[in-house]
Amino acid sequence: SARRPEDFVESRLIRSQPTKASRPTKIRILLVQRPKRAGRWIANLEDLVRYIESYSHESIRLSLLMTDFEVLHPSAQQQLVENVDILIGVTGAAVAWLAYQPKGAVTLDLFPPNSAFCNEGWGRNTVSHYGGLARHAGIEHTCIEQPFEPQSERLAGESSNSQARREVRELLGGYWHGQNIRLDMEKFLMYLHQAIELVLRNLKNQ
Repeated sequence: SARRPEDFVESRLIRSQPTKASRPTKIRILLVQRPKRAGRWIANLEDLVRYIESYSHESIRLSLLMTDFEVLHPSAQQQLVENVDILIGVTGAAVAWLAYQPKGAVTLDLFPPNSAFCNEGWGRNTVSHYGGLARHAGIEHTCIEQPFEPQSERLAGESSNSQARREVRELLGGYWHGQNIRLDMEKFLMYLHQAIELVLRNLKNQ
């Protein structure tokens, strides 16, 4: 059958506002997006795009690359990750590439709500799949729970939490990690700002 728009992810590179510094500190961010039909899709990335485009700092320049790892050869995935300061993705195999980030880099591991597998906070998931990997690799890691993005119509009288549980049961075969999410921008940006500060601190200590 013909592929539809929800089968594709448009790769995009977004940069923040120019700085006054002649040699600004460049922070490279890689966000792994998945096709909408594949699950673990982030619904409102345009909110993040607008934030990055408007970000202004006298000595820091952000660049955000959004892409789908599914269409990239593993060697290309590795090369990308080896050159990023902040890796962002919905928890899954792509986050495992954090092992190839430069030492002192940062990973934001996004979770749908109510997974019972995310203990938010830097270095607080040292025995989880990717928190443990980050500990061994020398990477700053936190998971962040984000709101789920519905994949079906809400039933009459159904709460958001009930809808999420129903979708996991009926649409996702019981696999909670297949849920789509929507960025809670206030919460997400709090962690992104912390990630930027960690990158800057670790660059100074190198």
